Amino acid sequence: MPGDTHAAPHGMIRMGMAVAPAVFAAIFLAACVTGGREPAARGPVPVPRREFRGLWVATVNGIDWPGAAGLSPEELAARADAILDAAARTGFNAVMFQARPASDAMYDSAIEPWSSFLTGVQGAAPGNGFDPLAYWVDAAHGRGLELHAWINPFRAGTPSVTSYDPASPVVARPELVRDLGGTGYKWIDPGASGAVGYVVDVVRDIMARYDVDGIVVDDYFYPYREFLAPGASFPDDGPYSAWLRSHPRAEGDPDSRGAFRRSRTELFMRGLAAAANAAKPWLRFGASPFGIWRPGYPEGTVGKDSWAETHADARAWLRAGFLDYLAPQLYWPAARTAQSYPLLLGWWQREAVVTTAVWPSLRRNFPVPADAPESDASTFDALAKNEAVSQLMIERAFSPESPGMLFYGATAILRDEAGIATGLREGPFVERALPPELARAAGPLPSVPAVTSSRTEDGSIELRFEPAVGIRGWALFGEDLAKLAAFVPVSEPTTSFTTGAPVWASAMDRFGRLGPAARIKLP
Repeated sequence: MPGDTHAAPHGMIRMGMAVAPAVFAAIFLAACVTGGREPAARGPVPVPRREFRGLWVATVNGIDWPGAAGLSPEELAARADAILDAAARTGFNAVMFQARPASDAMYDSAIEPWSSFLTGVQGAAPGNGFDPLAYWVDAAHGRGLELHAWINPFRAGTPSVTSYDPASPVVARPELVRDLGGTGYKWIDPGASGAVGYVVDVVRDIMARYDVDGIVVDDYFYPYREFLAPGASFPDDGPYSAWLRSHPRAEGDPDSRGAFRRSRTELFMRGLAAAANAAKPWLRFGASPFGIWRPGYPEGTVGKDSWAETHADARAWLRAGFLDYLAPQLYWPAARTAQSYPLLLGWWQREAVVTTAVWPSLRRNFPVPADAPESDASTFDALAKNEAVSQLMIERAFSPESPGMLFYGATAILRDEAGIATGLREGPFVERALPPELARAAGPLPSVPAVTSSRTEDGSIELRFEPAVGIRGWALFGEDLAKLAAFVPVSEPTTSFTTGAPVWASAMDRFGRLGPAARIKLP
């Protein structure tokens, strides 16, 4: 995307989402009424706030992580933990980890080489068998966060990669790869025979071997013009000519090459959606295209034409309904008339005529200019904080049924740049939220959870949940079944409280659905 070039939360709860002491105090007083003396009661299905809150973690050139090449496994883990702690503390419930930045791997791939952004040398593995994606998945799940593998679909190389490993498609599959005129960028040609299947197989391998909760594809389908040499065009004459021979009616149409390219990107997206649904029906599949579909849509919009430049017809994808969510990159302030955030968001929302959710991708706006007087810094920071909060509130107003957003990027949240993390945590994220249910969820709801409680030597209350198949974890509530108190991930089925304990628990399945609540008997 243009944005990538341009320890668990603590407090009153040991695992899952942190909860304010005052909330726990109220929960504790209510819970002490039963004190474990009455049999556990079956309750209704809870209805807590639902909102997708995703945080982008860019790895190309080490932007957000790892930050530098050649770090030890301990340093890599510590930096991952710091980002995940910041995400959970702020109130995010998902992270979008860039697992494949440029036809390379931030994981132990069976197909492509280790990324040079990890060790400095493409193909060189991190030490001690450390697998970044496996670590990020486990560490995110341990904090109650979804982990989506962020895939850059067709970028094969960047100027920062000086040597390509034999497993890179640049070397191993040269018939698929195009050099972009000496700019240092290399690209898998979506129109080349076998290219779409190759990339789908790479992602299928990720889904088969890692417990990811989603796959999200960014906007690098065909390259932006700035990746090409001046005056150059993408070199796909061979595949285009072959396509024309099988589409003779397109001959002479000035947009025939564009139509060919868009057919290839849609073929890829449909193929990946089918692979995702076949591999794991509960997996969220999304895309994050450039924020402008075409200039003039909506009226008055100017800027890049992603339909004609990257050949991503994201409006057609929305209308076809094979995505779970679309996250257009709306990286402009609300008041900019030529690229108006609310007008663009409204246009994308109206195009979602079936079940696809539209969750805009936002980023920090108004960075302090390098030549700005020091006295101006606070003004720019205030604008950035207010813009982020305001844009999220606008999104909620546009999409009350299935609200959500993705924020680029993790470094701004980790450092609390401009106070944005604080603004989100104390403002729109003050109430914790579970991700929305998947529209295609099927089958029975999760069963009532089996949970036992005990009091430890230090006086805290410990809850232990019995293992259950097909669930992500357990949502905990006080007397109000519309207010989420905490979330206990299935990977950490034991949690303890020092000043209070929840009253109700409900299991959540991989589709995001909650089952009937069980009243917790306390010692």
